[in-house]
Amino acid sequence: MYKVILVSVLVAGFSFDLKAEQPSYNFIEAGFSDYSTRLELQGNFEINDNFFGVAWYMDDYFDEFTAYSFGAGYKTAINNSSSFFAQAEYTDYSSELGPTEISSNGYDITMGVRSMVTKSTELSFDISNRNIESSTFTTVGVGVRQDFTDNFGGYIRYDINDFGGDAVGLGISVKF
Repeated sequence: MYKVILVSVLVAGFSFDLKAEQPSYNFIEAGFSDYSTRLELQGNFEINDNFFGVAWYMDDYFDEFTAYSFGAGYKTAINNSSSFFAQAEYTDYSSELGPTEISSNGYDITMGVRSMVTKSTELSFDISNRNIESSTFTTVGVGVRQDFTDNFGGYIRYDINDFGGDAVGLGISVKF
């Protein structure tokens, strides 16, 4: 039920414009996800009006599992307050199982929409396809970023993948 409500709010939010600006692609975020209690760090930086860089790091300290990715993306305005984006990233995963360390790498391709529904509230929706070694899976995510000041805010995010795994993330966001 909550998932249906969240998706409905996101769809409605993308359909109107309250004189908000385009979403910022210059930010750093830090937060936790309830999927195995992991710490996540993420950052984007605008290279120019259409291109941006992206980096991500995750540490699941209970399972001794870490991952990082870096890449580039393209964004274009849909209307005054919404943008479509696509990004590609190289990704590396590693874990320790006793004395053995296992490492895998691959790529992520993500497409989505980000929309400032007010001057301080952003809604997002994205679909990611991840290919790690010989495994491929798709993740759908929705999120809300709320600015508390011009440079500081918070976010909440929900992701579900095609293996039935889901996660809720919560954290802080700093724009620069």
